[in-house]
Amino acid sequence: MADQAKDYLDTDDGLARLRGNKALYKQMLGLFLGSKEFQAFEDAMASNDNQMAEAKMHGIKGLTGNLSMPALFNIASTLDAQLKVGNANPTTLAEYEEAYEKTKKFASEYIASAN
Repeated sequence: MADQAKDYLDTDDGLARLRGNKALYKQMLGLFLGSKEFQAFEDAMASNDNQMAEAKMHGIKGLTGNLSMPALFNIASTLDAQLKVGNANPTTLAEYEEAYEKTKKFASEYIASAN
């Protein structure tokens, strides 16, 4: 993977967490791509349910940390903290959307790779 990809999907770290099991890592990335937590977060934000949004973002933070997704984990951590004390900053939300889209792209590419 390209160096920029490592900002979004650190496969070396992710594989190390799974003792080098590439098949399991790809399976977990597939679960990430199919996760309903991200849509549930967006739905909670759209309905101004900060408590639910924070709960969903807390789960997203854990998921992205465990899968070694640095950019998405960092922005999820920031959003989690913001939602704990009030509303999410619109700039932070935009950064989250960008990190989420790029992370999905790199996860899809990794799953499709031969190795």
